Amino acid sequence: MYDAVIIGGGPAGSNAAQLLGRARRRVLLCDTGKPRNASSHAMRGFLSRDGFDPAEFRRIGRSELEKYEAIEIRNNAVTQASGSIEHFRVTLDGGESFEARQPFVSVWK
Repeated sequence: MYDAVIIGGGPAGSNAAQLLGRARRRVLLCDTGKPRNASSHAMRGFLSRDGFDPAEFRRIGRSELEKYEAIEIRNNAVTQASGSIEHFRVTLDGGESFEARQPFVSVWK
């Protein structure tokens, strides 16, 4: 049982995972590794990283998230999500299902 499931490991999803992990919340971060900005040579509109290489941002972000025991990263897509206010379930493209106590954060890719 996770406290939250985050779909998408871009800047917003990774930041949400970090904040929750720092608060010792058990987090599942699901990301396909195929960012929306894959063909871009530079990030834009992200404070302190304007013009930064997106792949480098992702590499640095992942290494920072790995320091938190409360954060689990899965390199999978979420294929189904369902639930109620107190209980959510997500299913990954490999068929595994996971549960969370809180609504999941949806970061569209």
